[in-house]
Amino acid sequence: MISDGTTGLITWPAAHYFVDWCMENKHLFEGRHILELGSGSGLAGLAVCCGCSPASYCFTDCHEGVMQQLKENIAINTPPHVGRGLSIQVLQLDWSDVEDVLPLGSNMVDCIVATDVVYDTGIIDSLLATLVHLFRLYPHAMRYIASCVRKQETYNYFTAKLAEMLIVPEPQKPPQYRALSGGHDQNFALVRLTRDTSTTQLSV
Repeated sequence: MISDGTTGLITWPAAHYFVDWCMENKHLFEGRHILELGSGSGLAGLAVCCGCSPASYCFTDCHEGVMQQLKENIAINTPPHVGRGLSIQVLQLDWSDVEDVLPLGSNMVDCIVATDVVYDTGIIDSLLATLVHLFRLYPHAMRYIASCVRKQETYNYFTAKLAEMLIVPEPQKPPQYRALSGGHDQNFALVRLTRDTSTTQLSV
């Protein structure tokens, strides 16, 4: 669903699935400095902030209307006790100029997440260019992408492009309990992205 020229003004199913998974894997995010791509309404990030005890969380998106709603949602839904012990940042990030917004030498990030960003072949090249830049910028960071696979050919295009760029998607075990995503009758994919260890340099 597109509203006001963007898909970011509603919460998409993969965010629900990712939250369910995060609540069963809190140890992966505890004390981490997290960067989220395409935060949208902020559900996934708010859940991680409130339930997984990260050290810092940087929400990012591009569209002005999404940014305004995102900031409002964070202000309304971040409990005071969470906000006191956590550094929260909201950053406008266009995947077409990520190298200008996040130059080499940027602040430390050791975990990168994204939900429902693989839905249109028209944006996948920009997403992958962003991921490649982030691999260079934060080579030791963990990277997780949760997707709702609406069209298998779109997701296949994404994984084929990952292979071209020497990035390996490692499937993660589905959440045992689906409190938020249980009502969605869709095919979900949650992967951790790693480098192909047989190579020494990412292709671009």
